[in-house]
Amino acid sequence: MSSLSIGSRRPSSVSGFSVTSFKPTGCSQGKNAVVFCDTCSMPLCEECLTNVEHRSHKFKTMEEVCKDKLEHIDKQLEKCKGNSQNNSQQLVESQEEQLERDFQEVQDSFTEQYRELDDLLNHTKEHAVTLLEAQRQGQKKPLYVLAEEGDRYKMRADKLQTDIADLKQRVSSGADSTCILHEIQAHQMSIDLIDEFYKKVSRISKFDKSRLEALEKSIQHIVEKIVEIFPRPWEFYEDITFNPNPDKTNDNLMISDDHAQVFLSPHRSSPKVPYQTRETPFYVLAKQSWKKGQHYWEVDVGHCRTWAVGVVELANGSRPPSQAALMRLGRNKRSWMLESEDGELTALHNDNLSMVKQPEQEVTRLGVYLDMTKNNGQLSFYDVGGGAVLHTFRLRVKKSVFPAFSLTRVDGQLQSLVLCNLGLKPKNETENENESEDSGADTSSRPSSGMSGVEMSTRPSSGMSGADSSDISGYSSDYSPRS
Repeated sequence: MSSLSIGSRRPSSVSGFSVTSFKPTGCSQGKNAVVFCDTCSMPLCEECLTNVEHRSHKFKTMEEVCKDKLEHIDKQLEKCKGNSQNNSQQLVESQEEQLERDFQEVQDSFTEQYRELDDLLNHTKEHAVTLLEAQRQGQKKPLYVLAEEGDRYKMRADKLQTDIADLKQRVSSGADSTCILHEIQAHQMSIDLIDEFYKKVSRISKFDKSRLEALEKSIQHIVEKIVEIFPRPWEFYEDITFNPNPDKTNDNLMISDDHAQVFLSPHRSSPKVPYQTRETPFYVLAKQSWKKGQHYWEVDVGHCRTWAVGVVELANGSRPPSQAALMRLGRNKRSWMLESEDGELTALHNDNLSMVKQPEQEVTRLGVYLDMTKNNGQLSFYDVGGGAVLHTFRLRVKKSVFPAFSLTRVDGQLQSLVLCNLGLKPKNETENENESEDSGADTSSRPSSGMSGVEMSTRPSSGMSGADSSDISGYSSDYSPRS
């Protein structure tokens, strides 16, 4: 585990972690301590002893404090060793069997649900095709009738042509004009009927597509609704890691050797300032960053009481910001954060605070989806366990975007955040493979360059939208934590 050490101090490796050798403890004024105030739990120098605040307090020598603490951690270590020997193998095997049963039940469940969905879609398709065919036949039938009537009207027109020729001959031969005029009027009416028929043919032959267009739109509406209720952010999965070399002045954080887990010690490396009423958050960025595209990652937040996750916009390649600068996350225009304080969720951006509707159960695994494919991008936060969208930010960025994370110390409890490995191949690795297949290039010895990453914390106020109501049931059924 890489520690956040000071200067060139070498960390000592212990069981997969790099643990910082902490600085010698002095008093709050930075002077050498001579005694330890057992009442205040802080070391004191000679000047501190003159402070009336410590009058009538209990004191110990620094040697006594060291012996007490060594005895305490020795007992803790023995307890840990004892726990590790209590049927751990049997417990692991039992948990593995239960895990297999749980996963099989979920797989059977969503296989059945997908079957029902397929049946429903096929049923809808059959009805749509039936309606389409009915419309086809309904439009053809009048055409068949017109075709039959057209033959009769053609025969009538041919006969009228013969009758008119006969009338012309009779007029030339001096026949009775009165009788001929009556016949001409009768023929005129027949010609008007024939003319009206051909106008009708012209009108009917111009096919009205409005009914077909309405049917097409109804199917399109179904597709749009399916897309809306079936978000698939995990298609854009990124295997991000914590920055292994963050602020070197911070000796309170530890990062695992695989850079997938960050720890915050419950013990302070320096005395707490007397007037300080609330713990200061500690921030860390991801190593990766992006300027475009769609990206998704998950964070296990179940082992941290107060946390914040989100993104920040920074100039890529610039000097990493200090902890003091990171404390502005969510308080400026360049950062978007979702914060949880003892389970209460809040969305933060540009010093605007919006309360987030609380899910039925406390969020223990958080999904983050960043979409920078449009002018107005979005950042969405998902409750993976509950299967719902918690909050969505609308954002517009021009520089690199880093995922960011923060933890707050809780006395007596080790706090940690874990970047989850979903067991999926990161999106950019897949893209690189596809490109190499298309070009025929051999990338077997080439390091992956596609996995870009992030370094910061994220996710209604001005410039933000409220949470989506989209349901993503079954959202986390395939996922497994990083081992």
